[in-house]
Amino acid sequence: MSAIVTRGECQTRNAAIAPPGRRFGPNHRWKVLGIGVAANAGFSATFSGVPATAVVMRQGFQLDNASLGLALGLLGLGVALSELPWGVLTDRWGDRRVLLTGLGATAAWLFIMAMLVVPTKDAIPCVTLLSASLLGGSVNGSSGRAIMGWFREGERGLP
Repeated sequence: MSAIVTRGECQTRNAAIAPPGRRFGPNHRWKVLGIGVAANAGFSATFSGVPATAVVMRQGFQLDNASLGLALGLLGLGVALSELPWGVLTDRWGDRRVLLTGLGATAAWLFIMAMLVVPTKDAIPCVTLLSASLLGGSVNGSSGRAIMGWFREGERGLP
């Protein structure tokens, strides 16, 4: 026997987020948690993976320490500046849509960056293009909001 719960019954802060009449099984919140963890892992791999290539970037793009620091610093600045717009979009569109949009846009931008911002023997892209390519989005707000909506206060984190 399984119970059917609505998202509003699981939420502690905002019961108006779930569409009216929409029903989810009792295990749906674990799917939400898994997707949130996967989204944050993918974002963290990008956020941490790009600086891990700093030595290769410095050689390939022929950057001095200041230019490399600027390019890598803009990655963190892009995330910091995008937190508020992502949060506003999450409140307006819902966590699922923003999470998928954010991950899809990040994946598309990384693909474009891999195609267009790669140094070759013939041409080396300028540091401005590299820096602009590193301004990233964030899925932190939407995945956090999803977890906050599906798990009560005593169920979040470790006791």
